[in-house]
Amino acid sequence: MVTKTTDLIHQISRLTWFFAILFVILSGLFMSLYGFIRWRFCVDGVLCTLLLHPIHF
Repeated sequence: MVTKTTDLIHQISRLTWFFAILFVILSGLFMSLYGFIRWRFCVDGVLCTLLLHPIHF
């Protein structure tokens, strides 16, 4: 019984790590894509810059 619960805890922690890494990778991809779109289409667009500025970190 004890070994079963420890195995479950290990599996849960492994899943948590997997999802955390996946989230970091996806957010990094999203931010780079967002930055690229912003740079590509909003080089001198004042309205676009005003719209996207609050989202920018």
